[in-house]
Amino acid sequence: MDNPKMTFRQVFFSIEGKIDRRTFWLRGILSIVIFLLSGAVIGFFCPLVVLLLQSIIQKISHRPIVGLEWQLGVSLYYMLIVFGLFCLITFIPLIGLQVKRCHDRGRSGLFMLLLLVPLGWFFVLYTIHYTLVCLYEIDLTILFFCLHLPSWLPSLWYAIEVGFIPGRKKANRFVGIPDSGSRLVVFEAFTFIMLITASAISISQNIGKIWKVDLTEQKIYTLSNGTKGILGRLNQPIKATLYYSETAALDAPDQIRYFNNYYKFVRALLEEYVRASKGLVRLEIIDPRAFSDDEMAAMRYGLQHYRISEEENFFFGLVLQTEFGVEKVIPFFSPDRQSFVEYDISYLIDTAITRQKTKVGILSSLPVMGDDSYMARMLAMQGQRPKQPWTIVEHLKKKYEVSEVPVDVNDINDVDILLVIHPKELPEKTQFAIDQYVLGGGRAVICVDPYCFADVPDQRAMQMGVVADRNSDLNTLLRTWGIEMPGNTFAGDKKLAESQSISRNSRPEPIIGLLNLGKGCFNADSVSTAQLNEVRVLFSGVLDEIAGDPNQPRDSNSVIEKTPLIMTTDKGNIFTISSPYELIAIDPSTLMNRFKSGTKPVTMGYLLTGRFKSSFPDGIELEVDSVDPNDPNETIKKKETIRGLSKAREDCAVAVFADVDFISDSLAYSNSFFGKVVLGDNIALLFNVIDDLSGSSDLISIRSRGNIKRPFVVVDKIEKQAEEETAQEVTRLNTQIASFQSELQSILSQAKEGEDVVIGSSILEKQRDIELKKRQAEKQLRDVRLQLKKRKKQLNNYFRNMNMAFIPVLVLVVAVFWQIHSSERKRHYISHGSDS
Repeated sequence: MDNPKMTFRQVFFSIEGKIDRRTFWLRGILSIVIFLLSGAVIGFFCPLVVLLLQSIIQKISHRPIVGLEWQLGVSLYYMLIVFGLFCLITFIPLIGLQVKRCHDRGRSGLFMLLLLVPLGWFFVLYTIHYTLVCLYEIDLTILFFCLHLPSWLPSLWYAIEVGFIPGRKKANRFVGIPDSGSRLVVFEAFTFIMLITASAISISQNIGKIWKVDLTEQKIYTLSNGTKGILGRLNQPIKATLYYSETAALDAPDQIRYFNNYYKFVRALLEEYVRASKGLVRLEIIDPRAFSDDEMAAMRYGLQHYRISEEENFFFGLVLQTEFGVEKVIPFFSPDRQSFVEYDISYLIDTAITRQKTKVGILSSLPVMGDDSYMARMLAMQGQRPKQPWTIVEHLKKKYEVSEVPVDVNDINDVDILLVIHPKELPEKTQFAIDQYVLGGGRAVICVDPYCFADVPDQRAMQMGVVADRNSDLNTLLRTWGIEMPGNTFAGDKKLAESQSISRNSRPEPIIGLLNLGKGCFNADSVSTAQLNEVRVLFSGVLDEIAGDPNQPRDSNSVIEKTPLIMTTDKGNIFTISSPYELIAIDPSTLMNRFKSGTKPVTMGYLLTGRFKSSFPDGIELEVDSVDPNDPNETIKKKETIRGLSKAREDCAVAVFADVDFISDSLAYSNSFFGKVVLGDNIALLFNVIDDLSGSSDLISIRSRGNIKRPFVVVDKIEKQAEEETAQEVTRLNTQIASFQSELQSILSQAKEGEDVVIGSSILEKQRDIELKKRQAEKQLRDVRLQLKKRKKQLNNYFRNMNMAFIPVLVLVVAVFWQIHSSERKRHYISHGSDS
């Protein structure tokens, strides 16, 4: 039967009943006109109102606006929310009109889905086209455009049938059945929810950041408290100009296009700075094109650039400027600093508003500073290559004022932090100078090592068979401070042992002295180590605590607090070597088999605080030049006692590490296309300690806030368990092969030179028998390793198949269940409608 005359609410806001073509067109044109007018009014006039307010305020105040742009932008987006809601209200009547018109044609409201066919087909074609372009660089834009054209036919069919074909005169199942539109109500509600969600996501990208939720384990997408503290101290506007060659990067090689995502991360982080500073940090993003003024400005600021074509240069740097003319620059956001981007930006802001710079003095027996300019020129003239400074020194110079302290120094002054690296065979006067520097309130970081691989011995001495001494210690001072480092004693841990190839053609094997320290190996209560993720050490020594002398009276003011910084797991233990030859040619399997796991952690780094006593309470005797009483023109050597402080008047602070290699180029860095790349948090540990001792607590909480590398812990655990299951079999076979090799050498040595009768003798037969057994053992070893490789591959295939098949199957099952449920409800409603 036909529907009675409908009210205004039934026509626009109901999906029940049907309407004819005339009603559809008259009511539909009215809704479309209202929709377009509202969009024109709000869309065009809101930005004009905002710009007008901004210009009026600028003219009245006669000064640049600080923070107002951000506030006006927020108000603009709130206006856009109102516009979106109004558009939604005017969009609902169009849905209701079309549903009732579909009913007039005897069709369900789901017939409207034909309008979405072009959009869905476009996403399918776009995904295929994007994959071809990215993986195979195949551009088929014209072909996919032609394939997309037929997808408009269903929409055209819908438009013709709904807008131009008369309705069916016979009654149909969509009229007079109150519950017939319930399924469409669900669809309509779902559509509206999706529209609202899409609008909310679009708006929240700009104004919703204040309500964001960071679900990462280490909160790497949230500004740290240290950064907020630095921004809270801002008392002047700072302009941040981010230079990124976005256009040039689109056609650049893969190594450059990698930076597109990196750039988005840096830009989003800088936007967080703008928001947290309440407008005191103003951000400007520039894409410097070839031969433009922007490119010249980037070069003038000293930003690094890389030539990617004959005309285009690639820039990715940051320039900070204050109102007082201070300029700070990050020349290039290189990949090695991706974990420390927030620290680098905050450091620039901090140094831009504070002019004091920490002075770091480096005392080392190694050439960590490189050759000075004079020596470098002399070596260059002789055709020799001068020694380059360690990369850590170059990084220190970017942040601190670095100077070299001679190893034979008598007095250490004008230094805020003393960095002692590998103090090998230091003279007594130098140790006394360090002792007095610490007692006088100076802060120090000391790195000693029982065997320093970075201490490369002289090649001529090695050829002559002389074993160089590569250990260093300051036990004279350390024992006074309550710790000591035993000689030829190293820290080991099977759970932390890292695999590496000893030679070019050898397979990687776990080395008990090469430890990859992770979570649980750092003191969570220390600001220097609480946020570290990964630190590698190479045959690190052990630091043992020493109890005080029970016969000496105890002074409560002289109690030294010993805070562990880095340590092994509770399965760690110590191991010793009988001779340095064992580390010249390392045998990983021998060292691993000889090592026995312990029951408590082994400490490799300490922070010592308290009022220290002097290691030289009676002073030291030095030979000084004195005038000869018998001949005023001559000088003689005379011993003189030098005394100093016997006890500190204020609390002292010293950080001690039993490894030097952890800050060397071989462990802390790796080579890349852009130079040295930081590995792990080795450098972060040293910088954290220096900042902690220099009193900069804000910067400490920023540096090692997260690890870009996110390991699959469960998968790694399963792989390690599989390796442990085969380790015993591998060891047995290696031992068997070694015994066969030894027996074979013994048999060959029995054949004296010139004894040709050996050919065909029993010795040769036994030799062949042993060689056969050896080959069988080697085959078994290959089979064991092959099985381990297969298990790893099966594990990889399992997780890959789970990711590729489980989720689609789950979605398919849910879809089938929903279709069955909908069909049952449809039959139920039709049967009830026919009964009535």
